[in-house]
Amino acid sequence: SVPPPPPVVEAEPSEEERRKERRKERRKRRRPKAMSATRLSQLWSSLEAAPFRDEKMIIIRQISREDYLTSEQAEVFVKTLSFSDDKRDAITTLYPKLIDPEGVERLYRLLDHSSDRKKARQEIDRINLHRRQNQGR
Repeated sequence: SVPPPPPVVEAEPSEEERRKERRKERRKRRRPKAMSATRLSQLWSSLEAAPFRDEKMIIIRQISREDYLTSEQAEVFVKTLSFSDDKRDAITTLYPKLIDPEGVERLYRLLDHSSDRKKARQEIDRINLHRRQNQGR
């Protein structure tokens, strides 16, 4: 006969693990909600109707001031732009308002040139560095 396995005793989480879990919970509670489908549709229609790139970029900046969005929603807006420079500027303008910033990779793929992807990544890295420095204060 085989003896029964020893009982499984779960170790108490360390203080560091408890702190990490509390931080994670706070971030979840603070996470803003993405814009509604109705708002997305309205803004997309405005972007599509804007005849000039300057007007489109004004709408992109308005979105970045007033709304939070998912990377998928940002992709919808960036796709309305024709020029790679405008797409890059839109990505870096909208990035701080993404509720899923890890999804920015899908936005980089919308850029036509590797040089634009590199510039966008550098700007996003700068934004993230600035955020970390501000959080440390």
